[in-house]
Amino acid sequence: MIENAELAADEAVLNDTGFTNLMAFALNMDPLDEHVPTTDGSNPGMPESFIDGGTAKYRFLKPGGRDNIDYKVELSTNLVGWFSVPLSSVGQSRIYEHMEASALPDFHPCFFRLVVERNDI
Repeated sequence: MIENAELAADEAVLNDTGFTNLMAFALNMDPLDEHVPTTDGSNPGMPESFIDGGTAKYRFLKPGGRDNIDYKVELSTNLVGWFSVPLSSVGQSRIYEHMEASALPDFHPCFFRLVVERNDI
């Protein structure tokens, strides 16, 4: 069994991107790569947020084979208090499920964050 410690630890950050090993694994990215693109809808990358018809949305690609990871999107208006928002599947490409969360219409300011946790420990 591999220990969850030092450079292999879930919370270790191995480059200047700020992504932990666990987040990189959850999004199917290389934890050693300094370049982290925004997802383009078919390749892994940093989640994206955007406005669609006055509604703030947050989208990321969830790779298959990550049954030991729970994904949750949280929303805040002040970066202090956070609450979970519903997450929906809005499509599929190759091994990726397109996941999306939405704020209430005209809910401003709003900030999203992705929270990933292992469910096998």
